[in-house]
Amino acid sequence: MRPERVSRARLAAHRAKVNLYVGKTAVKFNIPEAEAVDRLKDLIREHGKWVEPVRSTAALEPAS
Repeated sequence: MRPERVSRARLAAHRAKVNLYVGKTAVKFNIPEAEAVDRLKDLIREHGKWVEPVRSTAALEPAS
């Protein structure tokens, strides 16, 4: 295998992982992309910053 292909394979594997930060400090490392959103929500909740989204009933009502 040529060296540049090995580097690309490592780079592609690295892209599938995410680090999460609080401010400028990394606090969670190498999280798989598939889990990243849920883990981010958990991290926000841990720090007491999570606000539940409000669903608008106006969007669900038929127009008159």
